[in-house]
Amino acid sequence: MKRRTFIPCLNKQRKLYNFSIGSLIGCAIAVILVGVSKGVIWGLGAGAVGFAFGNWISNSLYSGALQRFLYWNFPYAKDWHSRNIPESSEKEEL
Repeated sequence: MKRRTFIPCLNKQRKLYNFSIGSLIGCAIAVILVGVSKGVIWGLGAGAVGFAFGNWISNSLYSGALQRFLYWNFPYAKDWHSRNIPESSEKEEL
């Protein structure tokens, strides 16, 4: 019986220059929004906060915690989120 070996990057987050895509998107949005309204220095500070927030969102999406929260806590998730969620998520919907 052969032993299976998997590619190490089979189930990893997408990264750009070793930063997750979500953290870079969060950083860019914060820099643009705050940098335009308050200035460059405030924009750089907001970029750090946006980077951390984007990283948190990206990790939540990757681990499945955010999908679980959306499926079980938002009403009518089957209509607006995904048609393939389980029927048990409709237990409290009218």
